[in-house]
Amino acid sequence: MAFFDDLKSKAREAAHVAAEKTRIMMETSKLNGQIDAEKKKINQNTTKIGEICLESFPNVQADSFANLVEEIKASHEKIADYSKQINKLKGIVKCEKCGTEVVNYDKPNCSNCGAALDIDLPARPAGGVACQGCGTSLGAGAAFCTNCGMKVEAAPEPIAVRACSNCATPAAEGVQFCTNCGTKIE
Repeated sequence: MAFFDDLKSKAREAAHVAAEKTRIMMETSKLNGQIDAEKKKINQNTTKIGEICLESFPNVQADSFANLVEEIKASHEKIADYSKQINKLKGIVKCEKCGTEVVNYDKPNCSNCGAALDIDLPARPAGGVACQGCGTSLGAGAAFCTNCGMKVEAAPEPIAVRACSNCATPAAEGVQFCTNCGTKIE
């Protein structure tokens, strides 16, 4: 009986993971569609600006296409917002200080520069791991990533040769800032 209970539990967990992946894929597709629509607006407005310039040459007046320029700027802002939403769905945070994209579920600081990250990400499933290839959150015991297909291997523990002077978190060779508190590692 325990075998069937375990099988049923694993089937439920797999269904839950599949449903979450489907939701993320649908949200990502929707956002990518919105990005494409904004890019299309940019192209249309850029074409209109070019037509106005050609018609007006040599008496080009900036007033005649100021509205189009504002629409293009607004479209660029929307594209940036949609891209941030996609990164959030994928569990990626961009460090505002150095620009590094960090897959982060439990560390509050950038692993490159140590700056505090603005983290508002979905929690990793209990006992789960993140794919080393794409950062996708995986359930406990997963052998392959459900997003990129990469084989999940137990990550070797980093050899701690140093520790943070502020919080005593072990730091691997080459790490410049503590991944727990952001203090510079000496």
